[in-house]
Amino acid sequence: MNEPPPSAASVEPGHGLTDTEAARRLEARGKRPRQRSSRSYASIVRANTLNIPNGILLFFGVLTISFASWRDALFLGILVSNVAIGSFQEIRSKRALDRLAALVAPDAVVVRDGVDRRVPIDQVVAGDLVRLAAGDQVIADGSVISADGLVLDEANLTGESEPVIRGVGEPVWSGSFAVEGASLFEATAVGPDSRAERLAATARTFRHPRSPLERANDRLLVRIVAFSAPLAIGLTISVLTRGGSAASHVQSITAGIVNLVPEGLILLISVTAAASAFKMARRGVLAQQLNAIESLASVDVVCTDKTGTLTEPTPRVVALVPADGTDEAAFARELAIYAASAPSRNLTLEAINEAGLADVTSVAVLAQVPFSSRRRWSALDLDGERLFMGAPERFTNANPSLQARARDEASAGRRVLALGRSDAPLAADALDPPFPDDVQALGLVVLAERLRPNAATTVAFFADQDVTLKVLSGDAPATAGAIAHDAGVPGSTPALDGESLPSEPAALRDAVLSAPAVGRISPEGKRAVVNALGEAGCYVAMVGDGVNDVPALKEARLAIAQGSGTQMARSVADLVLVEDDFATVPSMVAEGRQILRNVQRVAQLFVTKTVFTAVVGLAVGIPTATFPLLPRQFTIASTVTIGIPAFLIALAPSSGPWRPERFLQSVARFAIPAGVAIGIGIVAGYLLARYGFNLGLTRSRTVATGIVVVSGLAVVMRLEAERGRRRVAIAGLCALMLALFALAFVIPFLREFYELATPTGESVAAWAVGTVIGVGGMLGILRLLRV
Repeated sequence: MNEPPPSAASVEPGHGLTDTEAARRLEARGKRPRQRSSRSYASIVRANTLNIPNGILLFFGVLTISFASWRDALFLGILVSNVAIGSFQEIRSKRALDRLAALVAPDAVVVRDGVDRRVPIDQVVAGDLVRLAAGDQVIADGSVISADGLVLDEANLTGESEPVIRGVGEPVWSGSFAVEGASLFEATAVGPDSRAERLAATARTFRHPRSPLERANDRLLVRIVAFSAPLAIGLTISVLTRGGSAASHVQSITAGIVNLVPEGLILLISVTAAASAFKMARRGVLAQQLNAIESLASVDVVCTDKTGTLTEPTPRVVALVPADGTDEAAFARELAIYAASAPSRNLTLEAINEAGLADVTSVAVLAQVPFSSRRRWSALDLDGERLFMGAPERFTNANPSLQARARDEASAGRRVLALGRSDAPLAADALDPPFPDDVQALGLVVLAERLRPNAATTVAFFADQDVTLKVLSGDAPATAGAIAHDAGVPGSTPALDGESLPSEPAALRDAVLSAPAVGRISPEGKRAVVNALGEAGCYVAMVGDGVNDVPALKEARLAIAQGSGTQMARSVADLVLVEDDFATVPSMVAEGRQILRNVQRVAQLFVTKTVFTAVVGLAVGIPTATFPLLPRQFTIASTVTIGIPAFLIALAPSSGPWRPERFLQSVARFAIPAGVAIGIGIVAGYLLARYGFNLGLTRSRTVATGIVVVSGLAVVMRLEAERGRRRVAIAGLCALMLALFALAFVIPFLREFYELATPTGESVAAWAVGTVIGVGGMLGILRLLRV
C-alpha cells in the first residue's frame, strides 16, 4: 500500500503553533465544554411546564386554593407529576443522545509543531493552522494559507446557494462548509469572537419543521380552545349571576373548565418522542431533532445513495483494463501514482491506493481539479504530467472496445472509472473547468461493492409497509440499476440517466417513481428529484453521507446521514446512523408508527373527556349553575381513567392501523360520538339521582363520578379493539384502576376527602341507568359508524 499525502497543500507554509503555545492560549481563553445538545436540563423542564394547558391548570389551581378548598386543587398534583415524568424521560433521552453525539461530534485537524493533530473543535485557538477537506465544517474564522481547488458553501451565512472559490489570502468564515478541494488556513477568531459558537445550530437553522403529528396536535388544541371558550364563558356567567358562596362558585367553574383542557396530551407527545429517541439511541441512532423518529411514520418515499446503504461502504479493485496500445503494468503504475498523490481523498482513491497496484511513492502536485459529483472527474498535474480520472463517458476519445467493456462492467453492478492523459494545462482556479478534448484514455479500473447482507430484508420491509425506495447514485445508470435489482428494489422501467431527466416536475416525479434507481445524477439532480416528489404530496426521507447528498438532505422532509459521512452531511441531518447501519431504518419507521398509533389512541381518550365534560356543562352546569362533579372528584376519576392508562398506552408496544394524514378526522370520528353518549349517560344518571330519587347533591355527585369512572374505563377498553395479549393487559389495568377507585368508598378517610357517599339501592340504580346509557350508547354509535 502506498502512503497518501497527509496534507491539502503540496508545500507546507510553516509548522503551526507549538503545543505549549496552543495550551497557553487555550488556558487564557478559558476552555469551554463541548456542546452536546441544544437543550439544557432547565429548558427541558421549562418546555414541559410552560404551555397553555398547564397555564390554565395553574391559574385555576391558585384560584381554588385562594377561594375554595385545597382539596379541589388536587389536579395541580397531576400537573406536577406530569412535568416530573416528562422531564425525567426527556433528560434520560438527552443523556443517551449526548453520549451518542460524542461519537460523531465534529473535530478539526490542526498543525502543531509541524505535525497534524486531530483535536475537538473547542480546543482550536487563534493562530492554529487548520486543515480543511471536502465535507468539513469551517470551525473558525480565518485566512487561507494554501488551497487546492477549495470551494465553499456559504449559504448558511449569506443565503446564496452558489458555492464560491477561495484562494490564498482570502477569508473563510465559521459556519460555512468545504464542498470541493482542500485547504490550510490560519484561525484568526475562535470562540465567542467568531461564528463557531453557533456551529451546531448554524447548519440546521432552516431545519426545525414540526412533524405531522405535532402539526395535527396544534390544530386539535386550537379547535378545542375555540370550542371550549364559549362554554367556559357561559358557565362562568351562569355561576356568577346566581347566589351562593365564593367557594361554590370557584368549585363549579373550576370543575367545568379545567376538565375541558386535555392537560396531558402535549406532555405525552413529548414523552413518547423522548422515549423513542432513547430506545433508538441504544441501537446507534442519534436523533438531532426529537420529533424525527415520530416523523418517520409519515414517510412514504425513501431516497438513498447506493454506497454505504445497500452496499458496503468500501469498494475493492477487481480488474484493470488497459486501453489498446497501453501496457498493463504501465497503466497500473500511473493509476497507483494518481491514487497515492491526490491531495483530496475519497473512498475510491483509498481503495485503489490500498490495492497495491505498483510500488510507487507520491509525486508533488503542482495543480489539481478536485473531484466533483457535478463534473464526475478530477485531475492532477504531477510534475508536468496531467492525469485525469472520472466517468468513462467523459473520455470520448476512448476506443470502442474500451467503451463497450465499461458498459458491460457497469451493467454487472460494478463501478468503472477511466484514467487518461492530456497536454492541456489545468484550469484549477475555475469553479467548473471544462474537460479537455484531447484526453487520451489509458484504461479502466473496475471496482466492486459488496451488497450488505441485510439489504434485501430491509428493502422487503419497505415494500411491505408501502414505502417506496429509490436509489440515487453518481455511478452509471446500469451500475445503480443492477445493485437496486439485486437488492430487490421494485421498478417497472430500467434505471434512469440523471443527465437526461425531465425538467418538468410532474414528468420528473412520474419517471422517478417508475424506475428503481437514477444513475449519473448530480447533487442538484438529487435535490430536484426530492423536491418534485415533495411537491407531489410525498413525504420524502433522504439517506446520504457525502457532500453530494447535502442539497437533497436539505430539501427532504426528513434527513438521515451516515455516522461515517462528512461533517456537512451530519450537520444537516435530523437522524444520524452512528453505526452506519441502514438496516436500523425499518425499526425507526416501525417505532414512528407505534408513536402515531399510541398518541392517536391517547388523543381519542383525552378528547372524549373534553366532549363529555362539554355535554355535562351544557345540560347541567350552565342551566343550574352547579356542576355534577367537584374538582376533586373529577381528579380521582381522571387519574384512574386517563392519567395512568394514558401513560401506559402511550409507551406500550402496539399494532394496528396508522393514518398520519387523517389524524384529526380519526380522533374526532371516535371522540365526538363517544363523548356525547357518555355525557348523556352522566347527565341522565345525575338528574335521576338528584331529581328523580331526591338523593341530594352529595349522593348525586357520587353517582356522576361512578358513571365517569366506568365509562372512562370502557373507552380505554374500546380503544384496544384488537384481540391479543395487549388487550388482556389493558383489561387487567382497567380492573386495577376500578379497584383503586373502589378503595375511595371502602376507606373512610378517602370517602370523606372526596365527598363520596356510601352507595344505596337508589344511587346504584341511578348509576346503572347512567352507565348503560353512556357505555351502551358509545358502543352502539361507534359500531353504527364502523369506528
